[in-house]
Order: sequence, then structure tokens, then C-alpha cells
Amino acid sequence: MEYYQAYNGREKVHETIYGDDVKSYSYLVWYINAIRKTNPGSVIDFQFNPAKKEFKRIFISFDACIKGYRFCRPMVYLDATFLIGRFRGCLMAATGINGDRGFPPLAMALCDSENIDNWEWFLRNLQ
Repeated sequence: MEYYQAYNGREKVHETIYGDDVKSYSYLVWYINAIRKTNPGSVIDFQFNPAKKEFKRIFISFDACIKGYRFCRPMVYLDATFLIGRFRGCLMAATGINGDRGFPPLAMALCDSENIDNWEWFLRNLQ
């Protein structure tokens, strides 16, 4: 079996199980509207380039997570990881710590890369 045949087969299986990456990004507008409708008080900052119809970045903090932070220690943990796959990017996350040593999520963001501009934007939204 040739390498490209194995790779193409792997990609088809991945798409069958997890769905198409392009469709996932096209569902973001629906997802944002669903969050606003079912979770009033949530903070969402969705940015895209309307001229190119291109995704830029998104920040989401659910209302329950915001309200739950008052039961956490006054400390926020920040982390970011790179994404692999067809669309590269960076997933940023903010978590708290509660009395049971659990780490409840506070906010998450998806952006193009981990740089100073994106970190400042993330922290402004987190504030």
C-alpha cells in the first residue's frame, strides 16, 4: 500500500467519525446564537473578516462559569495549546481552582496563533 493511499484512507475515516472541518467552522454562527439564546449573560466575542469571509478569533465565557468563579480561590490559571489538523490555530483557556482542588473552566478562546495581541485580547475579554 502506498503512503498517500493510507493517508487518504485515514483522512476519510477521520471525516466520517468527526465530520468535516469546514462545516464545523460554518456552524460557529449558529453555535453563538444558541449560546446567546440559552445562556443569557455569557460573554462572546466573535471576530471575522467579512470581506474575505474568514474566521479570525472567538472568545466564549458561559454565564454559569462566570457566576461560579465567586466560589473559587482568587486565582486564575491561563494556558494555551496549538491545534493540529487542516486549520492550525491556538486554543486559549482560563480556569480557576476550587476548594476540592478541581479546575472549573472560566473562559476559552480560539485564535490563529499565540502572540501578544491575542493574549491581550483574551485577557481584556476575561476581565
